[in-house]
Amino acid sequence: MSASTGPTGSGRPTSRAGSCRSCCCSSTCCATSSSEPGLETITRYLLRLAGLRVETQVSIAGLGRVDLLVEGHLIVELDGWEFHGDEKAFEADRRRDTVAASGRYRVLRFTYRQVMFEWPSVYAAVLAAL
Repeated sequence: MSASTGPTGSGRPTSRAGSCRSCCCSSTCCATSSSEPGLETITRYLLRLAGLRVETQVSIAGLGRVDLLVEGHLIVELDGWEFHGDEKAFEADRRRDTVAASGRYRVLRFTYRQVMFEWPSVYAAVLAAL
């Protein structure tokens, strides 16, 4: 699958995958009991459409709970200002990333704007990290 395009309902690459709205009909179509915010649900949905194995809200020893675990070793964190916008939260996130990197994990962090309006870049970064 091309890193410059993303998944559609068929799981095939398409140039229409620039935003989630092109392939996600509603916020409830891909919600699960373990998904928290809508952004997490949308991201999980798009990554699964691409054929990737994605787990939500996984507890990892020494790290705590992570938003998404892709293919068992890539942590995807979806950061918003509400929980990550002050100095203490910023420092805590970096500390967690360091712990993850010292283990078998790699961490990618994305914002709402990146997922919703720059999906091809997000998707390419995920593929490159895998």
